[in-house]
Amino acid sequence: MGSYMTLKGASLSLVLLSVLAWVPNVVFQMVGLWFLMSFPLALIGFCLALTVKSKGLIIANAVMIFSIPIVIYGVYILEWIEST
Repeated sequence: MGSYMTLKGASLSLVLLSVLAWVPNVVFQMVGLWFLMSFPLALIGFCLALTVKSKGLIIANAVMIFSIPIVIYGVYILEWIEST
């Protein structure tokens, strides 16, 4: 049971670190490459979530794996809406 909780906690921590990797770019509007860390962190978290079979963590990590294209696509849509 201890190993299960450790893996679940590690997966949750990796999701949170993936989200925090976006903070400098999105919140502070600072150009940096920290957001690129969201992919490997979320990928490791996804594998850990699969190990403990936690559906919520699997979904959260999967969203963070694809967060780079999601955010880029979202920004392009917002710019397109503002330009029309």
